[in-house]
Amino acid sequence: MSDAYVLGVGRTAYGRFPGLTVGALAGEALALCLADAGVEAAAVDAVFFANATQGALEGQHLVRGQVALRAAGVKGIEGVPVFNVENACASGTAAVHLAATAVRAGEADVALAVGAEKMYGADEPRLAAAFHGGLDVARWEEGLKALREAAGAEAAPPGRRSVFMDVYAALAADYRRRHPGLTPRRLAAVTAKNRRHGALNPRAARREALTVDEVLAARTIVPPLTQPMCAPIGDGAAAALVCSPAAARRLPA
Repeated sequence: MSDAYVLGVGRTAYGRFPGLTVGALAGEALALCLADAGVEAAAVDAVFFANATQGALEGQHLVRGQVALRAAGVKGIEGVPVFNVENACASGTAAVHLAATAVRAGEADVALAVGAEKMYGADEPRLAAAFHGGLDVARWEEGLKALREAAGAEAAPPGRRSVFMDVYAALAADYRRRHPGLTPRRLAAVTAKNRRHGALNPRAARREALTVDEVLAARTIVPPLTQPMCAPIGDGAAAALVCSPAAARRLPA
């Protein structure tokens, strides 16, 4: 199999953008990616489009990537096969993996991975339905019971939050029981470190640095997670262009 190289990348700011669509966000990330690579869209042989929630939130099923790229208005990418990738929080990573696999297998010289999410502004029932898909919906109560058992004494009743927070809280509580050295302060230090990094990134969703004490003092969402430890709802997109060694030699970048 061939090697695969990342020729260029691009990403939008992450945050709340009520006036932007999935297509607009994807188009911005794609344009930045192509500019970074120094190539035109016509060089792309295949597209892997990642999105986890648009079907549940907007009813856009089946051809999300095709619709988003058409709405993006990027010239030169018409007629290229588009493969839709839905894999929860790993959707974008899966798209990059598939793009690299296509290049390494010789199915494409240049493959594009692009992911876009638009969650801010969705009504709560639709948002809850989107996140409920993170568990087996046919065994919903059984799944919740397993989470509470994993969380043990730190289990919390369902509330106005994503079920993913219950999943992450259960995993954290279970890990803390098996590793007593993971104190609340050490767990909060991870968030403080991430917020410190975000404060340096002009495109981060959260740019306010927090201390460990501030993380611990924040409102509890589901024990042992406080609000800064939980993933925010927002909008954004990113793209990566992957190519073969032959394409890397041929293309101007």
